[in-house]
Amino acid sequence: MNVKREIVQNEVNIILNYFNSGKFDVAIARGQKLIKKYPDILAIYNLVGLAFHNKGDYSNAILLYNSALKKNPDFYSSLNNLGNSYKKLSNYQEAEVCYLKALKINPKYNLCLSNLGSLCKDLNNTEKAITFYKKSLEIKETDTTYFDLSFVYLSTGNMEKAKECLNKVIKLNPNFVKANTELLDIASSKEKTIYVEQLNQLLNDNKINTNEKSIIYFSLGKYNEKIKKYDLALDYFKKANYLKKSLIKDKSKKYFDRIKSIKNLFLNLDFNQYKESGNKDEKILFVLGLPRSGTTLIEQILSAHHNVYAAGELEDLGKIISKNFSDKNDSILFSKTIDSYNKNIFNEMGSKYLSNIERFKQNKKYLTDKSVANFQWIGFIKLILPNSKIIHCSRNFKDNFLSLFANYFDSGLDWSYDTNDIHEYYKLYLNLVQFWKSSIPNFIYDVQYEKIIEDPKNEIKKLLNFCNLEWNDSCLNFYKNKRPIYTASNKQANQPLYKTSIDKWKVYEKLIPELFKI
Repeated sequence: MNVKREIVQNEVNIILNYFNSGKFDVAIARGQKLIKKYPDILAIYNLVGLAFHNKGDYSNAILLYNSALKKNPDFYSSLNNLGNSYKKLSNYQEAEVCYLKALKINPKYNLCLSNLGSLCKDLNNTEKAITFYKKSLEIKETDTTYFDLSFVYLSTGNMEKAKECLNKVIKLNPNFVKANTELLDIASSKEKTIYVEQLNQLLNDNKINTNEKSIIYFSLGKYNEKIKKYDLALDYFKKANYLKKSLIKDKSKKYFDRIKSIKNLFLNLDFNQYKESGNKDEKILFVLGLPRSGTTLIEQILSAHHNVYAAGELEDLGKIISKNFSDKNDSILFSKTIDSYNKNIFNEMGSKYLSNIERFKQNKKYLTDKSVANFQWIGFIKLILPNSKIIHCSRNFKDNFLSLFANYFDSGLDWSYDTNDIHEYYKLYLNLVQFWKSSIPNFIYDVQYEKIIEDPKNEIKKLLNFCNLEWNDSCLNFYKNKRPIYTASNKQANQPLYKTSIDKWKVYEKLIPELFKI
């Protein structure tokens, strides 16, 4: 028996090495062979399931975890992992069931408590999220759980609690880059020099990877911009973008090709022939545009209204569209024409979307979906949810470009780390939005960031009127709205309107003229 354990353990260690180096396919292949040889060792099922999960194949991950649970229904680590995969598939109800089952078997399973906290965070239930994170920390203090808890506090504007958590992160793990950069952002003027010094020390640490160095450079750039050292700020932004671009290489081309392929689907489509298609619900307010164009501000204004619930950046629509329309050989591209589908599919997709958002358990008249990428799907929205509202946010493109160039994004914006890519994406975005406007007249409402800043009351009145909402003074005092905001604009959206972001590009005009050529 000991010899068998040693053989299995050696093989598991090899698989783990492949897993940790990102070679998930190799890990899966070796793991599946090991399962056939030793079908009763459940840890192998977990490891192969995690490899499937990490490569984005959540359905196969679920199969592996369920196989382990058939052999032992009390195998709580598989229940926890099963919950994680269900969550990735936006099946929040099943995810919660799995987490709760795991905790019933092992009430002190701190990782599962933390995952349950993250589930509640995604459902905008901040009180429950905080409760579960704290329970997890009572059992075991971990840097990641403290950081997740700090993120919830930041999202609701509780800077002191956030700072407290972030300092605990650094106490447990001084090399936790994002905790250090967040502290620099929210620290008092006196404290900032301490965190700048810490970040500079981290840059010289061999344990810090390329992506983390990029995050540090973005943070130092923003710090120097605030103290008006623009030459130094630009130097940091350039270094940050260069490092990030070196990691993603040519992934941007896929985004460009997708936008082109979407437009081709609709080139000769007569939307009048689809008047009876789709789900006729009027509940959804889609707030979209380029990232950093003011979408968070607009959602904050709308959600201050008593009849509006802010769901934030949802992935549901994109997933539903990709599942039904994307090319089987390449999930990013779209090849079939719209008229090759049965019209009933659009009603089914709309109903699926509306069913998904029931997870928020709210009873407001309207709900906002603020995924900026939804500008790609405007034509689909007209077919799927024809009575929904499209609110297109725009901003002086030079300020918008600068904001893209000067910010780190966790995922999905690989095109934003190169000036040529930003230009290419902007042109494709603008071209597609103009195409939607000409193809579907009077479906898109334009909101300009600068106009909101200059004349908030009148512009907000017009916005509310478009959404069939009566005037509410709370919309003018939107910054008092304490809903959670999980985007990079959370701190700005919790403040009254300010003008300092308008024409900021001018201080960089001579320093980076290539950014503003368009």
